[in-house]
Amino acid sequence: MKIRIYDYLICSSIVLAPFTYMVAFKYTNTANLIDLYRFGFTCIIIFQLIYSHKIYLNKVKVNPSILFFSLVILNGLISNILYLQVDNIASLGRYILYLVGLIILRQKIVFLLIKYIEQILLIFLTVGVIQTITGDTYLVNMAERVAGPYYLHASGYSLFLVTTLPILIYKISKEGFSFFRFICLIAGLFILLRTGSRAGLIGFLISIFLVYRKKIFNKYTILILFISLVSFKSQLIYFFFNNPLLKRFVYLFKNGIFDASSNERVEIVIRSINGLDSIQRIFGIGIGYFDNFQESMVGERIAAHNNFLLFFIEGGLFLLIFFIVHLVWIAIKILKVKDINKRKLLFLLFLNIELFGLINNNLYYYIPYLISLLIIHEFISEKKWRSLKY
Repeated sequence: MKIRIYDYLICSSIVLAPFTYMVAFKYTNTANLIDLYRFGFTCIIIFQLIYSHKIYLNKVKVNPSILFFSLVILNGLISNILYLQVDNIASLGRYILYLVGLIILRQKIVFLLIKYIEQILLIFLTVGVIQTITGDTYLVNMAERVAGPYYLHASGYSLFLVTTLPILIYKISKEGFSFFRFICLIAGLFILLRTGSRAGLIGFLISIFLVYRKKIFNKYTILILFISLVSFKSQLIYFFFNNPLLKRFVYLFKNGIFDASSNERVEIVIRSINGLDSIQRIFGIGIGYFDNFQESMVGERIAAHNNFLLFFIEGGLFLLIFFIVHLVWIAIKILKVKDINKRKLLFLLFLNIELFGLINNNLYYYIPYLISLLIIHEFISEKKWRSLKY
């Protein structure tokens, strides 16, 4: 398969899209303008993908994922006919991007993302390192959080890292370590800690343990770990006890499971469900209107922090069922992937983005979710990559 200049342009647009957060929040003060700006960049990628069908078009059958996103878009279109707002259109645009990405030009994008994952990580990690050194952070729940290109959205940065680091680990498992890959991996883990995202860190560590526990826990790694703990115990204690993420864990245990952040999420669930009438429990309030729904009740725009809650509120029981089917179908298809390295990568992406990402607003930060979605659906299709060896 021939890779064209146009293919590089699409991949570059996907990589650069997260920087819209930084540009928008530094130079725009109105929430609607920020949503409009981000939606504009989403449209650029969508139009690039649609135009590219003149070159290649994936031969795909309707599957639970395509059906789910199609129903989400249909719901959104019907809802937005009734009352149109910029931020709701931005939400709808993300779902259109997911659907288009599943249908058009998936294979070449996946190939380029995997091939240049070290360079992509280098760009994003450089921003995070500079912010760490210069103190360009923001305080949330007792933690100074590093947001990278996702300005004031460290959770988005965390999601991007737990999407790209598994891809790097996949390449290492196939091709071995290099100095560049080692630096990217170590720097990535350090910056992941500095994002202050508990869901991101815990999800990543658990997923790595579940997938690579046999390789991690052998006599050599245990010996190295023991020597490191004995030799650098003072430095390690200082590092962890002065890390902003640990402060969030301390805050969590000190105040019980319902610390300020966790308690707020429980309140969002209870308040949202109680705010629905009988019809809305079946068909929802409309795609893209969760934040408006919260604003009408508490006077503040608040995200769902939970995709099950998000689709139940916006799409009702009807869409929630299709969302669960979409997740179950992907999990079953991953189990059937024959290539062991691909299957491990897919498990890492599925656990970090589809499961642990559920409480990290994975659908709001559309680029990590898009990358994960494209790779998962490309690899579960088990097509042969003749000239592409990833």
